[in-house]
Amino acid sequence: MKKFSLFFGAAILSLLIIGSLTAQGNNPANTKKDDKPSSDLVITRIKVDTSDKNNAKIIYTVENQGETAVSASAASIKVLSSAGKEIGASIKNDIPSLPPSTSYTGEINYPIRSKGKYLIKATADYNDKIAESNELNNSNTIKFSIGFGRK
Repeated sequence: MKKFSLFFGAAILSLLIIGSLTAQGNNPANTKKDDKPSSDLVITRIKVDTSDKNNAKIIYTVENQGETAVSASAASIKVLSSAGKEIGASIKNDIPSLPPSTSYTGEINYPIRSKGKYLIKATADYNDKIAESNELNNSNTIKFSIGFGRK
């Protein structure tokens, strides 16, 4: 009988300890501020429509790939020569607040009248106003060409 009582008592004690540890691990009060998931704005798509002879329509998508919502911010769109030199001024465009796992698609018209090869660089949160889990993935760059019908 003593062996059974000792074994039974040890089993109960083990369950109480495991239950206590599990409860502490799931308790939001035990989560440190540093453990809080962050937002992460990423340019996931850039597309260029050159059917207009006076403008390139630049369509871009910003996605919040983080786990927290972000407040309104801004994107920067730059058109560069194929050598990487900026052509004209960069255009700033507002981005609304984004809940986690949502995106915003914006478009701008950029006056490009000469044929040639270009780069477009889009940067989400270009002015670093949003604290993010990864500040190094805010930009994306694509190549495109303008040819037919241009001088």
